[in-house]
Amino acid sequence: MSSISMIKAIAGYAAINPTADYSHTSSINKHTEFSQKLQHAQAPKPVKVDMAVNVANNHENVSEQAKALYQDIKYEVRAQLQKNPDTRTYEQDFYKLSIQEIMEVPIKVVIERDEMREAALFNSLGIDFLAYKELGLRQEMLSLAENDIKESQSLLATDKEDFIDAIKGFTAQLEDQKNALLGGIAPDELGKNLEDRSSPWAKLLSIGQ
Repeated sequence: MSSISMIKAIAGYAAINPTADYSHTSSINKHTEFSQKLQHAQAPKPVKVDMAVNVANNHENVSEQAKALYQDIKYEVRAQLQKNPDTRTYEQDFYKLSIQEIMEVPIKVVIERDEMREAALFNSLGIDFLAYKELGLRQEMLSLAENDIKESQSLLATDKEDFIDAIKGFTAQLEDQKNALLGGIAPDELGKNLEDRSSPWAKLLSIGQ
């Protein structure tokens, strides 16, 4: 993740939440200090693309852990479905279940060797690195699902639009949670607000109905 995008996220959260009570990042000076420390921690290795910035459209920017988790989810979902895999209805059900799993499945986050310094820095500032990375992994898996949906031969164009719209909503929610973590605030749970038709959960579950 790049230090520039990290600081933009922190500053952006502060701008839209001027009265928020930050326990660990309470001032611009704190943000600047965090930026300097993060840059120092990343100096020995190439700067990685931030998981939050357009992870969607390039598999090269998706971590191996996210790819493996996504493959596991697809395997489990296929095992649940008994329909003909070459039909539109199957594809609708497959991606609905896959996206639900992406958002809800427990994830055992692995800290890679080249992330140790960043993890230590996050933790020294009271920011839960594991929780932050978990949210990023979910974003990455959503991006993989979006690519698969775009390439589907069975879904209609309207189906694809509906799925992608829901995915964008989930990605935005996850980004809000990441910003909350950077601001020292425990992120809210992503509840299934089915009464709000504009919510990504409502959009997702209405596909094929």
